[in-house]
Amino acid sequence: EAIDYKTLEVSFEWGLVKLRQRGVLKDVCLEISGVTNADGEHQIKINGQGVGLTDAPFILLLRLIQGAMTEKDRWVAVKDLTDENIITESGLYQGIGRFKEKFEPYLPDRNIDNLIENGQKRYRLTSSVTSILYDRKKLTSHENGRVQDIAKKLPQRRRNKSANGLIIYY
Repeated sequence: EAIDYKTLEVSFEWGLVKLRQRGVLKDVCLEISGVTNADGEHQIKINGQGVGLTDAPFILLLRLIQGAMTEKDRWVAVKDLTDENIITESGLYQGIGRFKEKFEPYLPDRNIDNLIENGQKRYRLTSSVTSILYDRKKLTSHENGRVQDIAKKLPQRRRNKSANGLIIYY
Protein backbone atom coordinates (compact mmCIF):
# COMPACT_ATOMS: atom_id res chain seq x y z
CA GLU A 1 0.00 0.00 0.00
CA ALA A 2 1.41 3.37 -1.04
CA ILE A 3 1.90 5.99 1.65
CA ASP A 4 0.58 9.46 0.89
CA TYR A 5 3.44 11.52 2.32
CA LYS A 6 1.65 14.81 1.69
CA THR A 7 -1.17 13.63 3.94
CA LEU A 8 1.40 12.34 6.44
CA GLU A 9 3.06 15.79 6.55
CA VAL A 10 -0.31 17.50 6.93
CA SER A 11 -1.17 15.02 9.67
CA PHE A 12 2.09 15.79 11.51
CA GLU A 13 1.53 19.53 11.10
CA TRP A 14 -2.09 19.16 12.28
CA GLY A 15 -0.93 17.20 15.33
CA LEU A 16 1.44 20.06 16.19
CA VAL A 17 -1.35 22.57 15.65
CA LYS A 18 -3.54 20.64 18.09
CA LEU A 19 -0.74 20.53 20.67
CA ARG A 20 -0.22 24.28 20.25
CA GLN A 21 -3.95 24.94 20.63
CA ARG A 22 -3.97 23.00 23.89
CA GLY A 23 -0.94 24.98 25.08
CA VAL A 24 1.34 21.92 25.18
CA LEU A 25 3.59 23.30 22.42
CA LYS A 26 4.18 26.82 21.22
CA ASP A 27 5.39 27.54 17.69
CA VAL A 28 8.94 28.84 17.38
CA CYS A 29 9.88 31.13 14.51
CA LEU A 30 13.43 30.59 13.26
CA GLU A 31 15.12 33.13 10.99
CA ILE A 32 18.46 32.15 9.47
CA SER A 33 20.12 35.14 7.81
CA GLY A 34 23.39 33.56 6.69
CA VAL A 35 25.29 36.42 8.35
CA THR A 36 28.32 35.84 10.57
CA ASN A 37 29.42 38.52 13.06
CA ALA A 38 32.98 39.70 13.78
CA ASP A 39 33.35 37.00 16.48
CA GLY A 40 32.55 34.29 13.90
CA GLU A 41 29.10 33.58 15.34
CA HIS A 42 26.22 32.86 12.99
CA GLN A 43 23.41 35.33 13.57
CA ILE A 44 19.92 33.85 13.80
CA LYS A 45 16.65 34.93 15.37
CA ILE A 46 14.44 32.82 17.58
CA ASN A 47 11.01 34.39 17.94
CA GLY A 48 12.56 37.71 16.93
CA GLN A 49 15.40 37.56 19.50
CA GLY A 50 18.92 37.69 18.07
CA VAL A 51 21.19 34.79 18.98
CA GLY A 52 24.78 34.06 17.98
CA LEU A 53 25.72 30.44 17.35
CA THR A 54 29.12 28.86 16.93
CA ASP A 55 29.67 26.46 14.03
CA ALA A 56 28.59 23.18 15.67
CA PRO A 57 25.09 24.16 16.88
CA PHE A 58 24.50 26.25 13.75
CA ILE A 59 25.35 23.39 11.40
CA LEU A 60 23.19 21.00 13.45
CA LEU A 61 20.28 23.47 13.32
CA LEU A 62 20.73 23.93 9.58
CA ARG A 63 20.73 20.15 9.05
CA LEU A 64 17.55 19.79 11.13
CA ILE A 65 15.99 22.55 9.02
CA GLN A 66 17.01 20.63 5.90
CA GLY A 67 15.28 17.56 7.34
CA ALA A 68 12.16 19.55 8.15
CA MET A 69 12.02 20.95 4.63
CA THR A 70 12.97 17.88 2.59
CA GLU A 71 12.27 14.65 4.49
CA LYS A 72 8.78 13.18 4.18
CA ASP A 73 8.53 12.58 7.94
CA ARG A 74 10.88 15.46 8.89
CA TRP A 75 13.15 13.12 10.93
CA VAL A 76 16.94 13.23 10.70
CA ALA A 77 18.56 9.99 11.82
CA VAL A 78 21.50 10.07 14.21
CA LYS A 79 23.31 7.83 11.69
CA ASP A 80 22.93 10.56 9.05
CA LEU A 81 24.27 13.18 11.47
CA THR A 82 27.29 11.03 12.29
CA ASP A 83 27.88 9.96 8.66
CA GLU A 84 27.84 13.64 7.65
CA ASN A 85 30.28 14.49 10.51
CA ILE A 86 27.84 16.92 12.06
CA ILE A 87 28.12 15.13 15.38
CA THR A 88 30.15 12.13 16.51
CA GLU A 89 28.48 9.05 17.94
CA SER A 90 30.57 9.34 21.11
CA GLY A 91 29.71 13.03 21.43
CA LEU A 92 26.05 12.71 20.47
CA TYR A 93 24.51 13.46 23.86
CA GLN A 94 27.01 16.21 24.62
CA GLY A 95 26.40 17.84 21.20
CA ILE A 96 22.62 17.66 21.50
CA GLY A 97 22.83 18.81 25.12
CA ARG A 98 24.84 21.90 24.16
CA PHE A 99 22.40 22.57 21.32
CA LYS A 100 19.48 22.43 23.76
CA GLU A 101 21.28 24.60 26.34
CA LYS A 102 21.93 27.28 23.74
CA PHE A 103 18.31 27.46 22.59
CA GLU A 104 16.36 26.91 25.81
CA PRO A 105 16.55 30.49 27.13
CA TYR A 106 14.88 31.78 23.96
CA LEU A 107 12.02 29.29 23.79
CA PRO A 108 8.49 29.69 25.11
CA ASP A 109 8.40 28.42 28.70
CA ARG A 110 12.10 27.52 28.28
CA ASN A 111 10.78 24.20 26.92
CA ILE A 112 13.09 22.57 24.37
CA ASP A 113 10.14 20.47 23.15
CA ASN A 114 8.92 23.67 21.50
CA LEU A 115 11.86 23.31 19.11
CA ILE A 116 13.16 19.75 18.83
CA GLU A 117 11.76 16.27 19.27
CA ASN A 118 13.78 13.08 19.60
CA GLY A 119 12.78 9.48 19.18
CA GLN A 120 14.41 6.18 18.30
CA LYS A 121 17.84 7.58 17.37
CA ARG A 122 16.50 10.47 15.32
CA TYR A 123 15.62 14.14 15.74
CA ARG A 124 13.27 16.64 14.12
CA LEU A 125 12.23 20.24 14.52
CA THR A 126 8.74 20.74 15.87
CA SER A 127 8.39 24.21 14.37
CA SER A 128 5.98 24.53 11.50
CA VAL A 129 7.80 24.73 8.17
CA THR A 130 6.10 28.08 7.58
CA SER A 131 7.84 29.37 10.74
CA ILE A 132 11.29 28.57 9.39
CA LEU A 133 12.75 31.37 7.30
CA TYR A 134 16.19 31.36 5.71
CA ASP A 135 18.22 33.23 3.15
CA ARG A 136 19.26 30.41 0.83
CA LYS A 137 21.28 32.71 -1.41
CA LYS A 138 23.50 33.88 1.45
CA LEU A 139 23.77 30.39 2.90
CA THR A 140 24.85 28.83 -0.42
CA SER A 141 27.60 31.43 -0.74
CA HIS A 142 28.61 31.21 2.94
CA GLU A 143 32.33 31.07 3.79
CA ASN A 144 31.88 27.71 5.56
CA GLY A 145 31.76 24.83 3.06
CA ARG A 146 29.62 22.64 5.33
CA VAL A 147 27.01 25.39 5.54
CA GLN A 148 27.09 25.70 1.74
CA ASP A 149 26.62 21.95 1.28
CA ILE A 150 23.56 21.81 3.52
CA ALA A 151 22.11 25.04 2.10
CA LYS A 152 22.29 23.69 -1.45
CA LYS A 153 19.89 20.94 -0.37
CA LEU A 154 17.37 23.41 1.05
CA PRO A 155 14.42 24.20 -1.20
CA GLN A 156 14.01 27.67 -2.62
CA ARG A 157 11.39 29.59 -0.66
CA ARG A 158 9.02 31.83 -2.53
CA ARG A 159 7.74 34.95 -0.90
CA ASN A 160 4.18 36.08 -1.58
CA LYS A 161 1.57 38.30 -0.04
CA SER A 162 -1.57 36.49 1.00
CA ALA A 163 -5.04 37.90 0.46
CA ASN A 164 -4.98 39.48 3.93
CA GLY A 165 -1.61 41.16 3.30
CA LEU A 166 0.57 38.78 5.31
CA ILE A 167 3.92 37.76 3.86
CA ILE A 168 3.99 34.00 3.40
CA TYR A 169 6.76 31.64 2.34
CA TYR A 170 6.14 28.37 0.55
